[in-house]
Amino acid sequence: MDFFGTLKIMREMYYKVKSRKLDGTTKYSGSASDICRSIIRDCWNGHYLMTSTGHFNYFWTRDFGWCTESLINQGFSKEVNETLKFALKVFSDNKEVTNLINPDNETINIPSYSVDSLPWLVHSLRLSKNESLVSKYGSFIETESKKLFNKAVSKTTGLVKKGYYSSIKDYAVRNSSTYDNVMIAMLSDDLSALGLKNPFSGLSVKASIIKYLWTGSHFRNDLDDASVSSDANIFPFITGVFDDRAMISSCVKAMINAGLDKPLPIRFSLSELKNPIIHYMLVPNYQGSTVWTHMGPLFIKMVKGVNPVLAKRYKDGYKRLIEKYGNYLEVLNDDLTPFQSNFYMSDEGMLWAVNYLDL
Repeated sequence: MDFFGTLKIMREMYYKVKSRKLDGTTKYSGSASDICRSIIRDCWNGHYLMTSTGHFNYFWTRDFGWCTESLINQGFSKEVNETLKFALKVFSDNKEVTNLINPDNETINIPSYSVDSLPWLVHSLRLSKNESLVSKYGSFIETESKKLFNKAVSKTTGLVKKGYYSSIKDYAVRNSSTYDNVMIAMLSDDLSALGLKNPFSGLSVKASIIKYLWTGSHFRNDLDDASVSSDANIFPFITGVFDDRAMISSCVKAMINAGLDKPLPIRFSLSELKNPIIHYMLVPNYQGSTVWTHMGPLFIKMVKGVNPVLAKRYKDGYKRLIEKYGNYLEVLNDDLTPFQSNFYMSDEGMLWAVNYLDL
């Protein structure tokens, strides 16, 4: 665990949250689309796209990756390329790809090494079609890929080894989650597409995901848990790792039947997963049954391919929510009010707003 780095970020975020609780949420004017575009412009700090205008105002590798395709589609290619130039230089100078880069250009893993930071960085690079950056940082990416391969991947199954890694649910304790394994499969595809050395090429990662994590109707949360979780059933398709229409329809149905789309897409699950006790104390249910807006539009994009009418209904719900608060909020309670605890408050001005625009 990057103890001191995590402590530093948590302390900074606490004081930002404390200030925002006093000041309230920023309200942008205009339609939902106007609000989202204003937020994206404000996330640009002149050097890189921050994940939010609130307390996540750093470069977060995975969050940028979730947004890259939509950013390019919505006319922000210049900002994408500048962000990649910034991030790759800092990571290369520090000889590591981490979860985030703070304003002091320090590379930090919060709370620990992740298996999705490098995959999302490489995926963003592939989407950007920036050949000069691939040429300049290709050897660095190959070194980091080998590091990830040796550190986290089983040479026998091709799956992520049992152990704790920071991931989409930062503090959840999971055993080789579907999401983490999809990240390895995505990285393998992207390295090959970019013409870079691919340490995963000899492994049947996709076949192992199907063998060990596909139930026949949905993807398991992880090797120990067959329950339906949204990240496990959205990212296999959003990343392009799998594209079978029947599987997409089945996973959408499983998430709907599990109630993850209510009151608005989408919850991680219906209950909190195993987390360290400190996480329960500070932000109970933060990544449990709450509604998360980073995955909501990605889920709607999936639904759009199989049920356009339902997708429109979901999108209209987001439109009303964005216009109600005049902002794009991070995480919501069951009644769609901003999530809060004694130590935390839902962030605002999320870069994720671009995924709503791209619907």
